[in-house]
Amino acid sequence: MGELFGMSQAGTNHWIHRLLPIIRNALTDIGVMPERDGRQFARTERHTNEPHEYIIDGTERRRQRPKNPEKQRL
Repeated sequence: MGELFGMSQAGTNHWIHRLLPIIRNALTDIGVMPERDGRQFARTERHTNEPHEYIIDGTERRRQRPKNPEKQRL
């Protein structure tokens, strides 16, 4: 998010923690909280005709993979 607004990681973290409760309350009050369930999100998206833009904010993490090719395939 800092990249989008030209802010440092520390500045972004500060403002996210400060504004998140306010944003959460406002979105709840107007009934537009983001959907957390992937299946429900997909159903909702199929019933809208407008194209939407999305931002996915994620962190890459190392995953321990099995060494055994058979277990890895599963």
